[in-house]
Parts: sequence; C-alpha cells; structure tokens
Amino acid sequence: MAKKAGTLAIALTANSTLFDRALVRAERRINSFAAAAKKDFTAIGAAMGAHYLIGAGKTMIDELDQIGKRSDVLGISTERYQMLSAAATHTGVAMGDVESAMIRMNNVLAKAAVGDQKAISSFNLLGLEVEKLRSMRPDELF
Repeated sequence: MAKKAGTLAIALTANSTLFDRALVRAERRINSFAAAAKKDFTAIGAAMGAHYLIGAGKTMIDELDQIGKRSDVLGISTERYQMLSAAATHTGVAMGDVESAMIRMNNVLAKAAVGDQKAISSFNLLGLEVEKLRSMRPDELF
C-alpha cells in the first residue's frame, strides 16, 4: 500500500493562439465536407427517386400490356377486362379463374353452335338458349 507524501500543484500557461487557429481551420474543413456530403446525398436521393419512377413506369407498362393481351384472348375490351378484374378482386375470386370460366364457356358455346348435342343440352339444362347466347358479347355472358 502506498503512502501519500504530499500534494504537487503545477500551474501551466500557454499561448493558445496557434491551437485556436487550428481549431477554426478544422471546423471550416468539417463544414465544407458536410456541405459536399449533403450535395452528394441529395444527388444520390434524386437518382434513386428517378430509378424508382422508371421502375414503376416499366411495371405499369408491363401490366397494361398483360391487360391488353388477356382481354384479346377473351375477346373483350381492356376496359371490360379491368371491370371484371376489379369485380373479381372485390369478391375474392382470382382473375385467372374468371378467365378460365370465360374460355370454357366460349368453347362450349362454340361446340353448341356447330350442333354438339351435349353442349346444347348443357345450356338447355340451365334454361339458356344457344342462339341468344351466341348473339351476346363474351363479357355479357357472365
């Protein structure tokens, strides 16, 4: 265990002018770096925003293309396709199921139109007239 022998007090004085100048220079450099970083990050943010907008635009174009293709397959307008899609979504039915039903209905109707008795009987059992159905647009059948 060490024993305390006494207290030593030292008074230091210094010329802090050089130190103060160095601190001011360092502060200027930090502020300059911060301004440059802010400018760079703003540019990065703008670039990221543009990238997002381009991606969103491409996605929208792809979706519109799919709507056009699917409506052509079904023989309906893109507007009617979107209305059916919204109704399907609202009722919890997948649009793929609606499309399949429409395609099957058109296939059976085409068979009935050429005299297929099984197809004609299917419509008759439902109380539907083949000739009346043939005069309707595909989207009106549902």
